[in-house]
Amino acid sequence: LIRDRGGSAEWQTATLLSVGCALAATFGYIPVMADPLLLLFTCLALLALQRGHFAIAIVSAILAGLTKEYGLLLSPVVAIVAYRRGHRQAAYTAALLPVLSFIAVTFLPAGTSGPGFQSWRSFVSATFGYQLRWFHYRGAIQYPQYLYMWAWSAFWPGLVVAFATLFSRLRSRFRLDDNEVALLIMSLGVPILLLGDWGRSMLIV
Repeated sequence: LIRDRGGSAEWQTATLLSVGCALAATFGYIPVMADPLLLLFTCLALLALQRGHFAIAIVSAILAGLTKEYGLLLSPVVAIVAYRRGHRQAAYTAALLPVLSFIAVTFLPAGTSGPGFQSWRSFVSATFGYQLRWFHYRGAIQYPQYLYMWAWSAFWPGLVVAFATLFSRLRSRFRLDDNEVALLIMSLGVPILLLGDWGRSMLIV
């Protein structure tokens, strides 16, 4: 992805090292978690969009949403980029199919196991109450330490630079390219992503 955007070998190496170290710190002792898989689907979706393979991008967005709920952020990214390039049918499919797949898998009964959540209310409560529960579990001393660790796991310096550059272009009224539009959509989802483990949820950005 970086190479296709004209990035040097040094920039590619620095990005791999910085993001890779954060991933190792977060998932080295819990390798069974699904978030690295979400990162894979995210990269596949972005690469497919960059190469114009919208079917692969849509499938990747569906799989991302089924892996973690915040993977649904890829749905509007794929939809808007496809729409900007004149592929209306792919745009409508990308906007609807990942969301419908998530609803079907999460909220509809499956065999004898019952639904993933009893209701939308329980899903929203679990999402918005996560940080409070984590604070009560870890206490006032350890909780800020975990926030600090999560911030570095999310590679916060890179995100700050990316968002600052994006909003600077918006203020200057430059026309955004597809990658910048995708980042803008992701930035709108950051407040929701911060409700979870930043080191995991922010991987999609």
